[in-house]
Amino acid sequence: MELVQVKPFEFDSVFAVLAENAKWLDSINIVQWPVEWLSAQKEQIRTSVELGHYYKVMLDETLAGVVEVKVALEEIWNYDTQPAYYIHKLAVSRQFKGKGIGTSVLELLVSKASVNGVDKLRLDCVAHNSQLRQYYQNFGFNFKGIVPTSEIELALYELDINGE
Repeated sequence: MELVQVKPFEFDSVFAVLAENAKWLDSINIVQWPVEWLSAQKEQIRTSVELGHYYKVMLDETLAGVVEVKVALEEIWNYDTQPAYYIHKLAVSRQFKGKGIGTSVLELLVSKASVNGVDKLRLDCVAHNSQLRQYYQNFGFNFKGIVPTSEIELALYELDINGE
């Protein structure tokens, strides 16, 4: 499996995977990416794709997963200057649920970070999604705290690539 940068013409496919996940999360009463919120983010996501922040993984020539990866310092992390990849909107096509795609994406990001001299992977998720939080902890991410935002509380997680 390979992590490949998404091209601008692939935006619709990326957004379809994100929307599919938003609808699924809504159907199981998890407020992670409300459908209305995601729809309101559509142009911002398009811009992020155009800027080269989205990556994809393919399985059997089918889009299996997507992830947004940024390197710009983020307010939620107090603009920490350590080199880090900030992971957002990791989503797996529902047809590949349970096949380890999400874990593969994270492993590929660890490799990418290591090769590029990036020390940390950082991400946030809604604090009330205990199953997702456990998933990240099981992968090796360390819980760094809860940050309230105007919309929701977020749990921050960090993975030290060098194991320090």
